[in-house]
Amino acid sequence: AGRTAEAQRGFEALAAAHPDLPGPQANLGLIHRRAGRLDAAIAALERAAQAAPAQATIHNELGIAYRSAGRFADARTAYERAIALDAQHADAHLN
Repeated sequence: AGRTAEAQRGFEALAAAHPDLPGPQANLGLIHRRAGRLDAAIAALERAAQAAPAQATIHNELGIAYRSAGRFADARTAYERAIALDAQHADAHLN
């Protein structure tokens, strides 16, 4: 709805209050990536992946962030992890 700054503040508060939840970190990663803050995006998505290592979607998003930052070997590893977790994950295959 175009309220990215508000969403970011909300996800930051949730992440601080519940560091064990992957969702707030994943959403922060997406917000940062879309804003071009790739280092922050990668850090948030890495935390999300640590909190939910079996979530293929998070690994795929991490791969996109790595690729955007020019970290192609890391991106490939993240995509392969997503595929290993969910062989039907079409986006990870495409990426």
